[in-house]
Amino acid sequence: NNADIDDDNDGYSDSDELADGTDPLDANSVPMGGLSLILIKAFLDKQKAAQ
Repeated sequence: NNADIDDDNDGYSDSDELADGTDPLDANSVPMGGLSLILIKAFLDKQKAAQ
């Protein structure tokens, strides 16, 4: 439905999902926010330092 800005009702607009490469029709496919990327990088850096 093009009149609905969030077709899968996951809280992210269809345009945001398309811009991030996620599926705007799948509620389980959501954009990753900046904080998530920061946490992933911190985790990977810690793992690398422990080796």
